[in-house]
Amino acid sequence: MQSFYSKHPLICYYLIILLLNFCSCSVKNTTQSKIKKRDILASSVSNFELLKQSIKDAENRLSRNFKQKQVLFLKSKRYESLYHKREDLNLREQVLLCWKEKKITDEQKNELLQKCDDLADLWRTQRKKLTLKRFQLGFSN
Repeated sequence: MQSFYSKHPLICYYLIILLLNFCSCSVKNTTQSKIKKRDILASSVSNFELLKQSIKDAENRLSRNFKQKQVLFLKSKRYESLYHKREDLNLREQVLLCWKEKKITDEQKNELLQKCDDLADLWRTQRKKLTLKRFQLGFSN
């Protein structure tokens, strides 16, 4: 009894060609994505503007999470530690890393670190509100 592929060698040949075509497309896409990433990094958007936007996004995210999940935070401190994290710490590391690599100036570093301080103050204010409200409602702190 002959196998299917020995009866139909043309189908086997087409399957091999198809497989090679898929492999070569994936390599081409990977190379193109690396080139695009390099172009994005070299684009006109500076590191300073990118970091500034990241801080603004973190502030918006912190405010939005606090408004949406405030009741959840009041009920359990566990949810507070899960969903209401300090975002300024990672941003500070990024700012200092860019400064060490000379991608931003001293003035820009100071401005960004001040924005990180403002973000940390917002986080502390929100935590203080939660603690006071939890105390008023008789929940455990």
